[in-house]
Amino acid sequence: MIMKSTSLQDGLNMAKLEIKENVMPTSYVRHLYNVVTDVSFDWHYIHDATFEEQRTGSPSFSHFLYNNGHKSPHFNTFIPPLLEAVGEVNLIRVRLGCLLSNILNPQNNTHVDFEYPHMVGLYYINDADGPTCVWTEDGLQKVEAQSNRFVLFDGKYKHASTCPMAMPSRFVITYNFTQ
Repeated sequence: MIMKSTSLQDGLNMAKLEIKENVMPTSYVRHLYNVVTDVSFDWHYIHDATFEEQRTGSPSFSHFLYNNGHKSPHFNTFIPPLLEAVGEVNLIRVRLGCLLSNILNPQNNTHVDFEYPHMVGLYYINDADGPTCVWTEDGLQKVEAQSNRFVLFDGKYKHASTCPMAMPSRFVITYNFTQ
């Protein structure tokens, strides 16, 4: 667990998306990409990119870096983007996702990650043509998946990932936390 900090203005009361570009040095982003694309990396197939128990969306691969108090051996490798963008927080879950190209059903299911107050941070490891869709009070906002971009929003907002159509894959880290 990462300890709490007050680096954001009112955390859970944010009304919009906060986007931070070039969060990490380019060499670190390359390192993350090399880790997730290495044949020895431990990916797990799921039938639905959004809901682990359903089969209504696009299949994908995931790796839980932090879940229910358990840390992956890769945890420390993937935490620096969160610390750099937001500071110290109370983690709920950290999930690494790999979406593959899907021209038949590109948008995944609309959802919230948890039904209680939390924040969502997304860190894109590679450039991909599959945006993230977030529905705020201002309506639909689409955020392009650009390498080294960190997106922060209140977890109360429904959102959905989109599979790439022209690119072969989309790698993103989803950080769920409270402050």
